[in-house]
Amino acid sequence: MEFAENGSLYEFLHPTRQPSYKYTAGHAVSWALQCAQGVAYLHSRKPPIIHRDLKPPNLLLVQDRRKLKICDFGTARDMIHSMTNNKGTAAWMAPEVFEGKNYTEKCDVYSWGIILWEVLSRKKLFVGRKYTMIGLQWAVHKGERPDRLVGCPAPLENLYMRCWDKELSVRPSMEEIVSIMSRLLLFFNDYDTPIVDETEDSSILEDEGEDYDESLYSFGDAYMYSPRDSRNGPHLPANPNLPELSLEIDTDSNGQTVVPPDQDDDQSMYDAPNIAIALPKRTPEGARYNEGLEGIYHAMLDPQLQPVTPDPHSAESMQIFEDHKKLVKEYFEVQEEMVLLTKDMERLNEELSRSTDADEQHIKALESEKEELIQLKKSFENQLAQAREQGSVEDGEWVVCTQSHLST
Repeated sequence: MEFAENGSLYEFLHPTRQPSYKYTAGHAVSWALQCAQGVAYLHSRKPPIIHRDLKPPNLLLVQDRRKLKICDFGTARDMIHSMTNNKGTAAWMAPEVFEGKNYTEKCDVYSWGIILWEVLSRKKLFVGRKYTMIGLQWAVHKGERPDRLVGCPAPLENLYMRCWDKELSVRPSMEEIVSIMSRLLLFFNDYDTPIVDETEDSSILEDEGEDYDESLYSFGDAYMYSPRDSRNGPHLPANPNLPELSLEIDTDSNGQTVVPPDQDDDQSMYDAPNIAIALPKRTPEGARYNEGLEGIYHAMLDPQLQPVTPDPHSAESMQIFEDHKKLVKEYFEVQEEMVLLTKDMERLNEELSRSTDADEQHIKALESEKEELIQLKKSFENQLAQAREQGSVEDGEWVVCTQSHLST
């Protein structure tokens, strides 16, 4: 059994002591991707295996918090059995599970979407709301979800909102999630940076939420809040004690993102001690170049390659801008393909190196065997010559030789 020296993701996100760790958007996306890859493997089995209890307490961090591993498969089950039991933890549980309906692997997709929101916000679920277990179930059944995150890039926001949609057909498969998150991870270069202690401060803080307790997040305990549509509801309030993972915007005069902002440069930006994700600012007149992955594509362009904001009243200007968008997308698709091909080349070189080593060892073994056979032949010839000299054998007669004379 492997020991996870860095504890659970939940303990890291919501520590009871003074937070001494900061992480980046790259770390958050990497953790979510690793979780999705593990669950996608379970779902790819025949029949698919459903974890049914995905949550940060069951996600362990290792290797200086760079790698994530899934644990606690006590509720996992293959889909060959009837899937109607209320297994899992309420705060991360898909509504179809506690509604007693037959459910599929899409219940894990729902839980993953909640986890993605949690690593991006660094906030506990439904903090500050009084609710009972029945109230929680009813609210989620009616569409209650965690509040939308201020400044969250559209691709990530759209993804976690699709994942926790009540309609199973809207939720993506884990395979699709892995594909999307793998592409998004290419825009981050700090996801593999070790996360180590920055302070020795161990003072205790009053957190706005309670420490994690299985009883608090499982059925049978107090949860109560008023159902409301979180998609149009207020954003989460800031916790003055616990640094949150926030998303920042910094733009030039043309509305284009330039560089990741410094925390102290502009107080008008969303304050956040932990992370900055560059995102193009939305422009008036319905300009759409900042939506979805296109916005990230433009944000990643060198300043000299970024276009000026188009004139919405000029068809020619808008056409030029649309052509630029297509070229930008093609440019980054080529860049992405180059990265993937480079990784494939490195993998193939490594496999070729291993194959070459194995071939060399096999050749050496064959050469050694050949030498032994030559020596054995010489031994047999010597034994035959000795037998003939002694007159104990006539031509054409059989002679019994032994390998014990191999060294003679």
